[in-house]
Amino acid sequence: IVEGCLSVPGMRGEVSRAAAVRCTAFRPDGTKFVVRAEGHAAGTLQHELDHLDGKLFPDIAFAGRLMTSESFELHEKERFFAYAN
Repeated sequence: IVEGCLSVPGMRGEVSRAAAVRCTAFRPDGTKFVVRAEGHAAGTLQHELDHLDGKLFPDIAFAGRLMTSESFELHEKERFFAYAN
């Protein structure tokens, strides 16, 4: 999937993401809960968890697959939204 991030304005990058994820988390009161996500939501969850590990999408993007947002709009946007649905 091609990702962007407010931490890296004007750039996009193609990264590998699982199509479905399950994550255990904790509420502020300490109780545990499970989050399950598929498709675009799964990619978003993985992206945000990467931030907790100190990673940004350029750190994990496929070699040669970083692009400007303008290039994404011209060449990748249609494929991105096909994946999101």
